[in-house]
Amino acid sequence: MKIIHRVPLFTDLSNEGKKYLESLLHYKTFDKGDLIFSPDSQDELIIVVLGQMKVYKLNKDGKEHIIRIIGAGDYGGENYLFDLQNTTVYGIALTKTEVCILYKADFHKLLKIDHQVGQNLLKLNAKKSVELERQAQLLSFYRVDVRLVAYLEDLYNINEEENSITLPMSLKDLA
Repeated sequence: MKIIHRVPLFTDLSNEGKKYLESLLHYKTFDKGDLIFSPDSQDELIIVVLGQMKVYKLNKDGKEHIIRIIGAGDYGGENYLFDLQNTTVYGIALTKTEVCILYKADFHKLLKIDHQVGQNLLKLNAKKSVELERQAQLLSFYRVDVRLVAYLEDLYNINEEENSITLPMSLKDLA
C-alpha cells in the first residue's frame, strides 16, 4: 500500500476497501517524455506515485495547451470513469514517473464495497473546480505579470517550509 495513504482520494477508505483497492491497481514506470495516456487509452484513473505528469490538449495547429501538472499523490482521468470521452487530452512524463492505474470497471467495483471513495472524489473535484475558476479569472482579467506573481505565490504556498520555489515545468511551458 505504498501510494494509498498519500492520495487524498483514498485516505478515508475502510481497511477492507484499501486492501481491495491495492489488488486492483496496476503499476507502470515511464521515462521523461513518454506518453502516459492519450485519447486512445482506456478509461482509467491515473495516480502519480513518483515524478510529474503534464496534462495537455492539442489545438487545431498541433500546439500544446497545458491544463495542469500532476505530482506525486495527485491523479487525473477521473472524468473518464463516468462515461465522458477523452478526445483531446494527453499526459506525458516530465521526469521519470511511476504511476498506478485504476481501470473504470475496477473503480466501479470499489465504489460498491466502499462509498467513501465516491464522496472523496466529489469533494476533490469541487476543490479542483474552484481552482480552475480562479485560474480562468486570472487569465481573463489580469496582466501577464500579475498572473505570473499569482502562480509563483501558489507554488511558494505549496512548499512554504522549504522557503524556495521549484518550477514544475520548463520556462517555455510557463510562458
